[in-house]
Amino acid sequence: MIETRAKPVALDFVRGAVDWLIRSPIRAFLFIFLLSLAVRIVVFLNFVPVEYVLPHTRWEMEAVAVSLAQTGEFANPYALPTGPTAHLPPIVPGLLSLIYRLFGLTMLAGYVSWILRMASYAVVYA
Repeated sequence: MIETRAKPVALDFVRGAVDWLIRSPIRAFLFIFLLSLAVRIVVFLNFVPVEYVLPHTRWEMEAVAVSLAQTGEFANPYALPTGPTAHLPPIVPGLLSLIYRLFGLTMLAGYVSWILRMASYAVVYA
């Protein structure tokens, strides 16, 4: 008598799901993007202290964004006012300053700015 083994149903399901996912680049992009963003948001909300979420001027990018939002100048990247600067790329501080202008220097602005950064990294991974 010849013995036949049935394929595991779960393995067929996984193979079919992966095949369906990678058949379309858009589906693969969306899956990787959403998975990466979800992991980052869950880790961020559970492990990052609140003092790092609130907008501050301890880091160069945020200091320039706060200066841009408050004074309209691309300046003061350090703790002491130093005047105009040109050593940071202008896109990210510009987006952060737009968020700070819309929401003020509040926790909501901090969360929105961090989610924007997490989404940009997720796009790079996807």
